[in-house]
Amino acid sequence: MSVKVWLKSRVADRVLSPVREELIELIEPGATLLDIGSGTGDLIFRSAPKLAKGLGIDSDNGMINYAEEKRRKEGVGTVKLACIDVRDGEWILFLH
Repeated sequence: MSVKVWLKSRVADRVLSPVREELIELIEPGATLLDIGSGTGDLIFRSAPKLAKGLGIDSDNGMINYAEEKRRKEGVGTVKLACIDVRDGEWILFLH
């Protein structure tokens, strides 16, 4: 695990926890969530029980690998993850 992923998962996710709880309260049951800049996937995983489906996108492959491992361990089938740099303007994504 890189230092960046470790810091995000151990420090930033904890600091952001209260804000994420407030956001999760705003999500309607059965919603679809697109989380751009999903990092370790903390928000989308915590939202998963309310979601019909969710997609977490991050440009950092290490973050997505960490989140994908967590997704598999927790068996979160409603969430998909993708490593895409949305800033480059040369991507296309189809969701089904």
